[in-house]
Amino acid sequence: MSKIVITEISENESKIVWEKSPHGTIFTNPFVLKNLAHKVRWFVAKKGDETLCCWPVCLNEDNQIYLPNFSYYVGPFWTKIGWDVPNHRLLSRRLLVYESFMSKLEEEFGSFTCSLPIGLTDIRAFDWWNYHSEKKPRVKIYPRYTAQISFSDNSFNLEKSYREVRRQELKKIAKLDNFYICDDVEPSTICDLYESILAKQNLKISESTQDSIKQLHKLASTENGFLNVVKNKETGDLAYIALILRAKGVSNLVLSLTNNNYKNTGLSVYGIHSTIKKSLSLGDLIFDFNGANSPKRSDDKHSYGAEEKLYFDISYNI
Repeated sequence: MSKIVITEISENESKIVWEKSPHGTIFTNPFVLKNLAHKVRWFVAKKGDETLCCWPVCLNEDNQIYLPNFSYYVGPFWTKIGWDVPNHRLLSRRLLVYESFMSKLEEEFGSFTCSLPIGLTDIRAFDWWNYHSEKKPRVKIYPRYTAQISFSDNSFNLEKSYREVRRQELKKIAKLDNFYICDDVEPSTICDLYESILAKQNLKISESTQDSIKQLHKLASTENGFLNVVKNKETGDLAYIALILRAKGVSNLVLSLTNNNYKNTGLSVYGIHSTIKKSLSLGDLIFDFNGANSPKRSDDKHSYGAEEKLYFDISYNI
């Protein structure tokens, strides 16, 4: 087999790879990622003239590898040529590509961290890195879950897949008829709402988190996403907000915030339901709750009929 070569490419070149990749997500869209991260460098594995896989590396202000706030699945994504090989060559192909990447990143940065997109569940190359070298560290692998709703078409019956208590809460809110949906909200308002929720846990919002929310608001105000805002008709108060990033038929719920004044009213159910409906109306096929890794929150997300999906976080530091 020809040697795998790791080279660095430009943002424009990475966009071409991303557009053709079956594993590209909104979070590895080069335009989106450069807005979420302080700095991004793009590396590809090539065999001759063929690009097989791309790995974006995010660097913080200290030039250290990191994963940006509110990001998911920021890691390697394959091209169809790289991924679609016969079964008898799958393992050797993946080992060669991933090992070449890890060797390059270890040499260049002394570490690497990534989050594999859904569908890339063969993690043996990472598990076997330094397998026979007792003096070097092993890669840390963390199984993670998200929850996804898959739509068959735009006639998909959402409520039918919900837990009974969710359907009852929706009917309760519908009878009140004192809320309306819009997309009008300032990033500072989102930050204030986020901060009020953190305050209940005796936490404070960091400056970097505020900056990330402002960037997310900007992205959601383009074709890369949308905002779903629920307000009180009488007072104009912000009751709920969902911030969605979307690409390739997938809507990703990056932020879902309910005003503390409307907790336990069913308003959050109404907010999430209307957000899912908007995703469906835009023609997306999958609604990703982006994370289902704590007992209470996971159960809430699955109560909307979402199916669990496994993905992996990867970390290595020499």
